[in-house]
Amino acid sequence: MTSSGSSIRTSIGRACWFLVAAVIAAALVKLAFFNAREGEALEPSGSLEAPVVTVERSTVVNSFPVSGAVTADPGVPIRATEQGAVTEVYVADGATVQRGDTLFEVREEIGQTEPVELTPGDPEEGVEPEYSEPEPIYQYYAVTAPASGIVSGFSPLPKMTVSVGEEVGQIGPGTFTVVADLTAAMQYRMLDEPATATVAISGGPAPFECTSLEIGAPEDQDPAAPQQNAPADPYADPYMDPYADPYAQGGDTGSSTVTGQIRCAVPEDERVFAGLTAEVEVTAGMSEDVLVVPVTAVRGDYATGVVYVPAEDGGEPLEVAVELGLTDGLFVEVVSGLEEGQTVLEYVPAEVPVYDEFAYYEEDFG
Repeated sequence: MTSSGSSIRTSIGRACWFLVAAVIAAALVKLAFFNAREGEALEPSGSLEAPVVTVERSTVVNSFPVSGAVTADPGVPIRATEQGAVTEVYVADGATVQRGDTLFEVREEIGQTEPVELTPGDPEEGVEPEYSEPEPIYQYYAVTAPASGIVSGFSPLPKMTVSVGEEVGQIGPGTFTVVADLTAAMQYRMLDEPATATVAISGGPAPFECTSLEIGAPEDQDPAAPQQNAPADPYADPYMDPYADPYAQGGDTGSSTVTGQIRCAVPEDERVFAGLTAEVEVTAGMSEDVLVVPVTAVRGDYATGVVYVPAEDGGEPLEVAVELGLTDGLFVEVVSGLEEGQTVLEYVPAEVPVYDEFAYYEEDFG
C-alpha cells in the first residue's frame, strides 16, 4: 500500500512538471511569433502623394467685403474777406445757406471826421473857439457764403476782430462718404473699377447701394511714413498657416498693408452720421461657365501664374504657365493654359500644408 501511494505521488509530480514546461514553451512560442508579426506590421509600406484637383467649369464672382466708416464730406472754408470788428452775425452753426448769403458784417475804421467849430472865439477877449471832437469814419463790409450748404464751426461774435483771410468756419455740402482701407491684394482684384457697392451701416438703415465709387491712395498719407496695417484679408488661404487666426486683425505681412482707399458716396436720401462703422460689399466683375482651379494651386495672383501638373513617370511635377482672370478668393479663373478635366496639384510645391496633431496640446498643456 505504501509503495502504491508513493508511485501515485511520483506520477502526479511528473505530470505537474510536464504541464509547467508546456506552459513555458507556449509562452516562448507566442512571444517569438507575434513579436515578429508586429515588427512586420510596423514597417512602412505606403507612399506620400501630393493632393490633386481637376480643372472644372464654374462661375466666379469677384466680390469681397471691406470694413470702413462714414465720414462727412469736407466743406469749403469761410474766410474773412475784410478786416475789422464784427458788428452783426446773421447765421449760426447748422444753418443752411446759399452761395452769396450774408453771414456776418464787419466794419473797419477808414478815417476821422473834420472838427466842427461849435463856438467862435474872441481874440480881443482872449477866448479860443470850441471845436467838436473828431469821430471815426467806418466802412461796412458783408462777408458772404462762398458755397451752398450747411454751416459748421462758425466762430464770429459781435465786437470780435477778424483779419483778412482768417478762417471762421466751414460750409459743408451736408453729404457723407463711406471710406474703407484697401490692401494691395484687394486693389489687384479691383483693377476694373466697380460701379457700385452695397453698404451696411452698423445700427443704421437697411443695406443700400452707393454710387460714385472712387479708388485711390489714402488721404493725408505721408509718403515717407511707414504704411499702416489693415484687417487681414478674409479670403486669404488659412491653409498656408494652419495655426493662424482667421479673424486676427492687422499683421506685418505685405498682404495686409494699406495701399489705397475706396470712397463710396452715400445717397442723399439715406440718413447716416459721421463716425458710424460700415461694411462695404464690393463686386468687381463676374465670369460665368469658365475654367477654374483653387487659388492654392497657382503661384501668382494677377494676370499670369504657374500651376503644376503631376509627371506621368512620378517624377517632379511640370510647370505650366497660365493666364488668370477673376478670382473670388477661393477659386481663380484660368483664361488659357489648361483644359477642362486636366489634373493639377492642389497646392504649389513647398506650400503644401503640414499639420501637427499634437501642436494644440503642446501649446495648451506644454
